Amino acid sequence: MYHYTDHLGNIRLSYGLDPETGLIKIMEENHYYPFGLKHDNYNTQHLGYSSYTDEHEIEYIVLAEMPKFVGDGSFNYKFNGKEYQDELGLNMYDYGARNYDPALGRWMNIDPLAEKMRRYSPYNYALNNPMYFVDPDGMAPESTGDPKTTVSYTLVNDKKNIHQTSWTRTTSSSMSFIDKDKNTTITNTTIRTETVTTTITVGKKGKAEYSSSQSVTETSSTNEKRNPSLTNSNNILDFNKSDIDSPFGETKILNSNTETNDNFDLSSNPQAEAFATNIGDNIDVNNEYNPFNGDVSVIPKGTGLLMKLIKGVVDSKNPILKGTSNALLAVDIGQFIGNRYRNNADHSGRSVHFKVDEKGNLIEQ
Repeated sequence: MYHYTDHLGNIRLSYGLDPETGLIKIMEENHYYPFGLKHDNYNTQHLGYSSYTDEHEIEYIVLAEMPKFVGDGSFNYKFNGKEYQDELGLNMYDYGARNYDPALGRWMNIDPLAEKMRRYSPYNYALNNPMYFVDPDGMAPESTGDPKTTVSYTLVNDKKNIHQTSWTRTTSSSMSFIDKDKNTTITNTTIRTETVTTTITVGKKGKAEYSSSQSVTETSSTNEKRNPSLTNSNNILDFNKSDIDSPFGETKILNSNTETNDNFDLSSNPQAEAFATNIGDNIDVNNEYNPFNGDVSVIPKGTGLLMKLIKGVVDSKNPILKGTSNALLAVDIGQFIGNRYRNNADHSGRSVHFKVDEKGNLIEQ
């Protein structure tokens, strides 16, 4: 049996081979409300493999209509790819660390990492935004859906004014199916990582010059994970049928391929171009541009010296005024020396990394 999943990991379509016709047959189609409750008024057909023996004692395997949940494990994986538990009418999903009720959109257990998300209820699911976040194991929400995009800036050579920007986007797709013979769930995943690197230098006319390259890497892997909820021929839970020891399964890299383009047209990637030209615009204004230079002020420049003069004029023997002026003067001097060192130091190799949120805004990491 094979499954199609969406960007949230929800199993939307289950299909298999019809042994009678030899054709692909849709066995179940799932549609969900945002928090996981399934639509039940359409596309509710549930087919499964069954067998019968004719008068000649020949066994036939056929597809037949079955109850929604028959305990065979084939269809119990649904929302976010998690196991749906309908025993005793619980109707909850098992996420590992916690159990989730899609009818309420809430967890039935307190969040083990509640102290890390104090602004939210410890029972909320996916920060109340299930269209963008998922919770892989019931511990903490993670962003998904949109490709993961990051950008970074590196000052390659401070003395020669060589700058570099990097734009990276990672997308993934996966398909899962159940191998009943081995009692495992097999997930095939393809991850595509595209990186655009732009080197920015100061040209002869004092203007920024750009040189861009692109690399695209596609990696395919397969993960096989045991599924103790599947049953053996006697309809009894079989925990020993699989030889996979780890509950997270075993992952193997099938292949990895990288293609490069050393003369990449930066204008074909507007987001990478905008980030690079932002640096270039600063270079056009100031050929010595260095984002790591600049004064850092704890107190306004000259405050310590000013207080020293005030102390001498007002009351040179006042211990409180004397101590305050001495302390501020020390801070003022330390601030001056620190800024001189900062602005004359070699910052080659320093980087700033950002992630890009769903709205395209840069968030410094």
